[in-house]
Amino acid sequence: MKTTFTLLLLFVSFLSVGQTKFVKGYYVTQHNDTVHTFLNDRNWSKNPKTFLVSENAEGTNISKINILDVKSLRLSTGDWFERYLLPIDKSPVNISEIKIDAEPVIVVDTVLLRVIVKGYLNLLYLKDKSNKEHFFIQRGSDMPQELILRKVKRNVGGNVMLLDIPIYKTSLLEIMQDCSQGAGIIENTHLSFKSLQNLVLSYNQCKSGNETGYSAKSQKFITSLGILAGGSYTSMQFKGRGFDELSQNKFIGSGQAAGISIDVKLPRLHNQWSVYNELLWKSYHVEGDYEYIFSSENFKRSHSEISMTSIGLNTMIRYKLDIAASLKPYLNIGIANNFGISYTNKKTTQRRFYSDYPDAEGKALEDIRTYEQAIVAGVGLNYKKMTAELRYELGNGVSSYHMLSSTKSMLGLKLGYSLR
Repeated sequence: MKTTFTLLLLFVSFLSVGQTKFVKGYYVTQHNDTVHTFLNDRNWSKNPKTFLVSENAEGTNISKINILDVKSLRLSTGDWFERYLLPIDKSPVNISEIKIDAEPVIVVDTVLLRVIVKGYLNLLYLKDKSNKEHFFIQRGSDMPQELILRKVKRNVGGNVMLLDIPIYKTSLLEIMQDCSQGAGIIENTHLSFKSLQNLVLSYNQCKSGNETGYSAKSQKFITSLGILAGGSYTSMQFKGRGFDELSQNKFIGSGQAAGISIDVKLPRLHNQWSVYNELLWKSYHVEGDYEYIFSSENFKRSHSEISMTSIGLNTMIRYKLDIAASLKPYLNIGIANNFGISYTNKKTTQRRFYSDYPDAEGKALEDIRTYEQAIVAGVGLNYKKMTAELRYELGNGVSSYHMLSSTKSMLGLKLGYSLR
């Protein structure tokens, strides 16, 4: 199970790295030469350290350019980056990593800053390799100044307190003091993409009338709702000593599922990555036969049935390949949590020990666990609003005993339709 999970993750990563989309653009060299070319538009969520260029949109004669060799680059799709060597606040923001009374961590680095607003005042952005977001403000050709929200831990009277110090608000007030309506807006400004973008655009309009200059398009989470249904081949296996009627029995049957899906596309990265969630009604029924024969006069046969109806919550990462406008293959991988609401657990036993015994009715398993965790993976095809997916689910089954393990696997087909 772990091997399958790892291989699927590596396969998705390989596909995502292999995807190229060359668009028109240009970069400016250190000698101020402007080179018009085709750049690989990765719709970067993290600011790049290198980028690819090609002679044409098909990707002929690809070469890699390091950011140390350029001053700026711009793509026809909208992204605009400028290179700077400047101090960056690398202080941790995760609570567990912040030390009491720790000094700020300032690192001088060469980076490509993404241009968010260009005008009388510029707003620049960086997401570093640790996923920390940095925002910079710049007036004219001055060196960009980072806007900082300092997170510190202090020991106050024996209690450790986490404090947020909004240094960025003081910096903005100093820079924007020549615009009368700035102070009130700054006080309600958050250190976030949209909030800062609106503030700088408002300031530039205050200084330049109707002239707003360049403003990057903000990419939002895109949510789509759908319905789906499908069936599967289902099997269950048990392992454990002293449970021969279960461990030497292979349970097979079928399963069904139906419900709703919510697909949340992540910003940037060409909307190829999304968090895909399903809320499903799930049901399966499996049966198995056990036989022990010592002789024609001494034998035991049993027939067991286990079924479960549950509410399932599946959460997966989906990667969609950008091959054609209406036809898109995709892969999913994630986890499922299944909460049983009803079940069947029965066994019929036929026995003979030199004379016939009446058939006995009982339980296949004395105690049924109704909560199941599973790994879910699938490969599918999206055509316009319709999807068809081959889905595999591997869960920890129904046994609640420490000495008896169980696994339930389902391989099936799911069909879906996007409502919006």
